[in-house]
Amino acid sequence: MTPLLFATFLCLASPTPEDFRLVAPEIRVSDEGDPVVATVTFTSKVTWQGLSFGIRHDPEVVELVKGEPTIIFPPPPPPFIVVNIMPEGAIYGWVLDFCCSLPLPPVEDAPIAQFTYRAAAGAKAGDISPLAFTDTLGRPPVVTVAVAQAISIRPQTKDGSARIVNSERFIRGDGNRDGRVNIADPVFILGCMFSSDSCACADAQDANDDGFVDIADPIYVLNFLFAAGPGIPAPYPDEGIDPTADGMNCE
Repeated sequence: MTPLLFATFLCLASPTPEDFRLVAPEIRVSDEGDPVVATVTFTSKVTWQGLSFGIRHDPEVVELVKGEPTIIFPPPPPPFIVVNIMPEGAIYGWVLDFCCSLPLPPVEDAPIAQFTYRAAAGAKAGDISPLAFTDTLGRPPVVTVAVAQAISIRPQTKDGSARIVNSERFIRGDGNRDGRVNIADPVFILGCMFSSDSCACADAQDANDDGFVDIADPIYVLNFLFAAGPGIPAPYPDEGIDPTADGMNCE
């Protein structure tokens, strides 16, 4: 097969739902009303041109205060991009190319939108709201589809949730709870791991926010402090609640 014929075959290969995936996060929201950012991610195994979806929540549990697209490619901006907020959710639309000549490259778990939530009035710890993809929001309703080769394809989706939690405030990486992150913290975390002492606030010691306290956490803090390693996930550098629904606590 000549290169030209092979390229033509690739262009004509029809995309399928398995080529696309939208994921909503699991988040924890303080019962005191602190805002928490939830990032929706998108995966496309093929070149693509646009995306739309609706995402709904329970307005008796959480309030959506802000929604914005996350630009995952350099300028120029797409000719059409919008996020509209409504009491029970939001709708999102993004078209990069109207003429099919400049498709986007494949992406994996790319952040394409951020939504900021806070606890609704009257919500209490333990309440849970879905963060679910939907085709019922907007007039007319916005349908959840990806666009490739000017064809609409319904992507695979994974819904998330927002759980209301008691306000357990801490600084991630601040294992000894002195209000700052320095070399004393990895020493403290190691002491907790390899002694019989009971150390409070596992969330603070989970420096890499993977849902576990293990030897990777003091190494993570040391890399951050002395080797220009990755930044410490929220809440850092200011005190706050853990936005990650990992089952850990800070008692």
